[in-house]
Amino acid sequence: MDTHMRRTLTVLTIVLLEVQAVSTFRICKTCKHIQDPRDCRLFAECENKLCSVELIYSSGVYTYNFDCKSHHDCPASGTILVGKRATPGLHVCSGCCEGSGCENSLCSAYATTLPPRTTPVPTTDDLSTTTPTTTATTLPTTTDFNMYSGYTGHITGLSTITPTTGGSCVDAEQFNCAELDRYNFCTDTASFSYAIAHEKCPRHCGFCTFVDVSSPTTTERPSTVAQPQANTVTGTSFTSATSGCMDTEDVDFSCGHWASLGFCSNQSSFFGHHVAIMRCPKTCGFCTH
Repeated sequence: MDTHMRRTLTVLTIVLLEVQAVSTFRICKTCKHIQDPRDCRLFAECENKLCSVELIYSSGVYTYNFDCKSHHDCPASGTILVGKRATPGLHVCSGCCEGSGCENSLCSAYATTLPPRTTPVPTTDDLSTTTPTTTATTLPTTTDFNMYSGYTGHITGLSTITPTTGGSCVDAEQFNCAELDRYNFCTDTASFSYAIAHEKCPRHCGFCTFVDVSSPTTTERPSTVAQPQANTVTGTSFTSATSGCMDTEDVDFSCGHWASLGFCSNQSSFFGHHVAIMRCPKTCGFCTH
């Protein structure tokens, strides 16, 4: 095989690997310095990265770091490293893995020492006097691309769903809904992961409303059965936490480039459009004066 042919095959191999990496969809935890992994309610879309976890022991306390990491910064996929010296403290355990929610099984031997949690049953007095409140979840701001970068507001109105037929309400392929359900993403309305549940796992989470579309009975005045609309999630709104209307750009993110990909349109992908809302309101013309 001549040199030109070898170079051509090498380039094709690299392109195929990059396409495969970009097309892989995964959601990973992104919490820092927490003592109980069950307290992590922050997630990020890590399309071309792996889910990672680090467990640090310092001054008698174990702390977890969850993140998205590139293949270069991780050991071999699925490998767990133990006993590495960190600054500060001892790097007790770390690892990377593929697949949404897979980090839940990394360094799991240490999680078994955590005390079980119990949920108190509300009394009659609690039910009659307590007023429900909405808790705003703080979202991370990192230089890595994720859906939260530059956004410090909150999300409301994610519960309105139009009726669907049985065939139009399906979960996203290659998305582990059952695994992510461990994080209560079907029910935690205060977290952005609730929007992910609507987008990727409507059937698993029970968000679908099924309509009987059987043929109507013929009578003297036959009724007309209207066809239901496609499965959609409506009513998503964003509240800005800052005054004025400005884009949030950095060396790794350009609103002009994001707009050129079509993400300013609400007809584009769910995540791409909401990144545009959060980071590019000025470029995309979302500002209200």
